[in-house]
Amino acid sequence: MNQHPHSEPHNTKRSPSPLVHAASPVEWIAYKRTWLYFVDCYREAANRLKKGDFTVIFPEGSIPPRLPSFRTHGQPRPAPA
Repeated sequence: MNQHPHSEPHNTKRSPSPLVHAASPVEWIAYKRTWLYFVDCYREAANRLKKGDFTVIFPEGSIPPRLPSFRTHGQPRPAPA
């Protein structure tokens, strides 16, 4: 009640905010390991897709990259069947 409602602190802590908040360091390490595993699986699946393996399955919760267009510019589109 003694503090003015519009007053600001003289000094503030200027550290970057964490990527994710965890209840303990052990949980943060578990999150980090899980995230790195997810990224590794995604990259491997994306590389297989680039090589032409269209049966590859991406990790749950991820969005596969867009496939390149195989149509060449300047050629007419095929007629619908």
